[in-house]
Amino acid sequence: MCGLFAQCSCRDEYFEAAGIAPEELPFDAEPLGRYNVALGTRVMLLSQHEEQLHFEPVFWGYKSDWWHKAMLINAR
Repeated sequence: MCGLFAQCSCRDEYFEAAGIAPEELPFDAEPLGRYNVALGTRVMLLSQHEEQLHFEPVFWGYKSDWWHKAMLINAR
């Protein structure tokens, strides 16, 4: 398991697929359009909190709070 995925569409395509107008959602300004999104970077996540959709950056990885060494790059 390498932990990589693609987030290659632009925000407007994600908004259109969700059926919402871009100005309706708060979102981070970090650009999308990345292939092979690496662990330890931020990805954009569409989520719902209290009846409102949010397009927000989240940490992509699997480092636990108790792990104080360098982040693992592969699950073993």
